[in-house]
Amino acid sequence: MDTSQSSMTDSPPKKASRWVLFLVLTLGIQYLTLTFSAIAKNPPRGEAYREQVIRAIIFSLLPFAWSVFLLIRRRTLGESLVAFASLALSLLWMKLTIWLVENFYAA
Repeated sequence: MDTSQSSMTDSPPKKASRWVLFLVLTLGIQYLTLTFSAIAKNPPRGEAYREQVIRAIIFSLLPFAWSVFLLIRRRTLGESLVAFASLALSLLWMKLTIWLVENFYAA
């Protein structure tokens, strides 16, 4: 029985690319953040809405945290592209949130 020959022809199993799953989850998180963020629907005004603004800012950090997770877990080129696109979208979302807070929360 020659086992050395059969072990040389077997290639190690390839890891499946998860970029489609990452893309779908990224788009879902971005959509949920945009849809359910109270600051985007009803911009708060004055001191009475300080708690609402803080919750909206924390909620807008969710896509950024997901982007960091994707950057850590990436394995293939497709996953890297999704991670960097997610990071760009999350930074734009955070910039929008900061702009809304500056313009609508300023007393």
